[in-house]
Amino acid sequence: MKTNRILKQIGVFFVTSILIIISSQITMAATYYVRSGATGNGSGLDWTNAYTTLPSKLDRGVDGSTYYIADGNYEGYLFNSTSAPVDGTKVIAIKKATSVDHGTNTGWISSYGDGQAIFKWSDNGGASFGYKLSTFRILTSYITIDGATGSGSNPTAYGFRLVMADGFGGPAEGFSKLDQWNAVTIGAVGQSSLVLSDIKLQHLAAVGPAATKYYSCFDDKTCSNTGFDVYLLNTGSLTNLTVKNVLSTHWNNNISIRLATNATVDGCYVSDNWSSAIGDHGQNINIDGVTNGTIKNNHLVNSDSFAIALHQNSGNSVRTNGLKIYNNLFYGTNPSMSGFIATMTSDVDTISSGMQVHHNTIVGQHCGGKGFVRVGTITNLTAVSYVYNNLFYNTTSCSTSNIEGTSGVIVHDYNAYISSTGYTAEANGIISAQDPFVDSANGKYQLKAGALPINKGKALIATYSTDYNGITRPQGGAWDIGAYEYLPAQSTLFVTSVNGRVTSNPSGINCGSTCYANFDADAGVTLTASSNSGYTFAGWSGGGCSGTGTCMVSMASAQTVTANFAAVVADPVSTATYYLSVSKTIVGAGIITASDNTINCGSTCTSYYNSGKKVTLTVSTNSGYKFSRWTGACKGQGATCTVSMTASQNTKAYFAENK
Repeated sequence: MKTNRILKQIGVFFVTSILIIISSQITMAATYYVRSGATGNGSGLDWTNAYTTLPSKLDRGVDGSTYYIADGNYEGYLFNSTSAPVDGTKVIAIKKATSVDHGTNTGWISSYGDGQAIFKWSDNGGASFGYKLSTFRILTSYITIDGATGSGSNPTAYGFRLVMADGFGGPAEGFSKLDQWNAVTIGAVGQSSLVLSDIKLQHLAAVGPAATKYYSCFDDKTCSNTGFDVYLLNTGSLTNLTVKNVLSTHWNNNISIRLATNATVDGCYVSDNWSSAIGDHGQNINIDGVTNGTIKNNHLVNSDSFAIALHQNSGNSVRTNGLKIYNNLFYGTNPSMSGFIATMTSDVDTISSGMQVHHNTIVGQHCGGKGFVRVGTITNLTAVSYVYNNLFYNTTSCSTSNIEGTSGVIVHDYNAYISSTGYTAEANGIISAQDPFVDSANGKYQLKAGALPINKGKALIATYSTDYNGITRPQGGAWDIGAYEYLPAQSTLFVTSVNGRVTSNPSGINCGSTCYANFDADAGVTLTASSNSGYTFAGWSGGGCSGTGTCMVSMASAQTVTANFAAVVADPVSTATYYLSVSKTIVGAGIITASDNTINCGSTCTSYYNSGKKVTLTVSTNSGYKFSRWTGACKGQGATCTVSMTASQNTKAYFAENK
């Protein structure tokens, strides 16, 4: 019986061990490594044995998986039910490795993470093109593609760069068309019922074909290209889409989103979209049947035809609703605009619940024949759009009157029109010719001190309470107009306060030691000192302060102020206390201090104490001298001496020169 019990215990232990090993291997398998040129065993489990390209089937692990990508050149990829089948809500993340975030250190070399990973099909798929029309095509859910670094207009600054395969082009390049070639496509032609969820694209750079060459198909409407394209039709849908910090430039449509719910375009740089000479209009951003969409904190540069175009979905006439457009910067040249943020002329009820268009900065733009915002014909008069706190500078024809559309469905006010013409008058609008920017000639569109849009905006809901830089609104007495909240220049005030406390008005300094705080450079700060028990305030030094009253400090530049406090020397007769007197054999040989700073000898060599007080004296020697001994009350003690005050006492410190 005992033997059987032991065997059973061994069996349980063995099975448990195997399960632990298997479980740990599964958990480890959630992180993989991809490195162009790797020569290890190809298991993908560390940088030495990395895959050389993304494998034909991706693992979602136990709780999702991450594929770290090193610098190098890689093939594009098709994410579908074969290569990345959905498993609950487990996310596959394709992520650029960096020096800070690269998973395991096994086999890692810093040069793997200091550049770019470039994705490009090595062939173009032949005359049929197929899925290789896109560098990445996504036909499955829970996919994140994250280049980890990069923002702005420089494509080499991004962790991932997506490049068009060689050989694509119009008839002159040997193919009949360059139709629907995209950097990223979510969905595809013929995918009319595809239902997707949770896709994130961030830190990706995609430069379109028009950046380097004018193809003949631009003129015959046969090559409508998109940088980042959600291409869903009919009963297809995508829930939860994030496009953040991507560069998309020189495409017919730089970003296009169809039939998505909870879609966000945030922090992107989109520029130089192009339009066909025979009517194939382009747009920097296209919105088509989107519910609860957000377009914020983006640069939309050199728009052609439309900056943001609003369409009905052609497959099922789904309307756009709940669209928010805020904190965007619109600038550059736009010689041929049909509309700015606008619907098509013939569409009815493209917007089903109104838009919110707030805190955008629009510089040097001609808004075209349809004005700044056009929602077109609206049959539901409660579907009102609101346009507040937008800053127009040197603009033309940026009306908010819904040109050629239903009247009364755009409410607009608190917008600033500076050096602009063709706007719609407002009760609380600002009309001026004063340049409000820090440096408009060089694209610095932050508000400068004294600019009229400061504190002139309308207070809105919390959604809009941070500006382009994440600064909380308001910073002053009211919200500012434009994408940037004015943040006054600030200087630092340093305060030193020992044996007392210093406070400031406005608040910021409240300290009994060395403290500092930042204050507006155009402000004055009043400092007030209060002493600790046993001390009195002796006056200010630094920061232009003097005397023992309050101190007013000008913050035009950084300032340093010291509050000086002196010990109160008690009257021995009136307080009936005992004195302790300290002397030295060599005056400049060192300093003797009491632990409560009542003696600093130095200069203060006598103090008075209540009966029973214990006073600790410490000797500090100056260069060239050494402490030798005490006489008197401290006799027989070392450099630190404790005296019990049961009577008035004297002590002398003896010093000698170092030989």
